[in-house]
Parts: sequence; C-alpha cells; structure tokens
Amino acid sequence: MNIPEYISSGVLEDYCLGALSDTQMAEVEAVCAKHPEVKEELVSIQKALEGYVTEQPVWRKAALKNPIWETLSNINLEEEAVPGKFPIINKYSDHNNWLKMVAPLKPKDFKEGTYIDVIQHNEQVTQMLVMSYLGQDEEEHDDLKECFMILEGECECNIGGKIIPLKAGGFIDIPLHTSHSVRVMPGSCVTAIMQRIAIAV
Repeated sequence: MNIPEYISSGVLEDYCLGALSDTQMAEVEAVCAKHPEVKEELVSIQKALEGYVTEQPVWRKAALKNPIWETLSNINLEEEAVPGKFPIINKYSDHNNWLKMVAPLKPKDFKEGTYIDVIQHNEQVTQMLVMSYLGQDEEEHDDLKECFMILEGECECNIGGKIIPLKAGGFIDIPLHTSHSVRVMPGSCVTAIMQRIAIAV
C-alpha cells in the first residue's frame, strides 16, 4: 500500500465526517490498525475538525449547511432511483443507483464508437450519459467544472499528464484550466455520467 497516497486520497476525512459505508469504515479502521502513521493522521484530522467546530464563528458554520443538505438531497434522490429525475453527481454518488436510473436510456445494440445522450440541461448544469469504446480526446475547460462517474467498464484518465485508472464506481473531478483525455481499456466499453457545471467568469 502506498501510505502517502492513501492519506491524501480524502478517505480519512470522509471517515471523520461519517460519509463512508460501514464496510468502508471497517476498511479504514483495519488500515489504521496495521499502519500507525495512518492512525496518527486520522487522529490529527479528528482533532482539527473538533477545533474547527468549537473555534469557528457561527456564520461560517451556517455557510456549510447548504452544501451538506444538497449532498444529502442528492443521495436521497439516487436511492429512490427514479428514471428521468437526475441528481447532481459527486464523489459520494452510487453508480449502482445510477445504472438503474439510466437503464431505460441505454441503446440495446450499441457495439462501436461513442454514444452520447444529454439527460439534463439547464443554464447551470449539463449531464450526459456516455457510452464509448473509444474514450475522449484531449480538451480543457476555463468556465466549466467537469466531473464524471464510471458506471461500467474500465478506462484511464490523463489529467494534466497524470494517469488515473478508473473502473465501475470511480469518480473524478477535472480541475479548471487542465488538459484531460480518456482512454478506454482494450476490450472494454465504458458507460459513464459526465457532468458539467457552468462557472461564472
């Protein structure tokens, strides 16, 4: 296990915030038991969060409420898995629920190339169901916050020269002003949700 990479992955923060499943929390606890440096980092994060809660002004705590409630609302929508009622995806999204929601939209005889279906579009958000044997050519965004979640298949994302492998359940945020591309692994067809949120410039 790459300890620095594990620590920087955000999983310890998610553990402290109670954002992991029981299985994931048990995995974190097992890693902490095996690696003292991970346990030390976890304790450090817990203390920092405790300090934040006790020391920060009330108005700053209130500013956290909207994003938290939005995330919880999205999770609830995903659990309901209603076709045509699509929540905003984030790193807590469940790809299995999304597979249920988009199942009626997937083409039955898709065997090559790339298929794109815009499933939600308004002034702020565009979401697309993407199925591809090819991947995505290099691009860069200055006014769009792009992310995507893999529902099926395997691919490699090149984000600013860093290769990140993703498979079903994988989620990635694309930083602004960063070139990125996607390569589908040989023999695989990737099904994904691509989401773009407009950024005011």
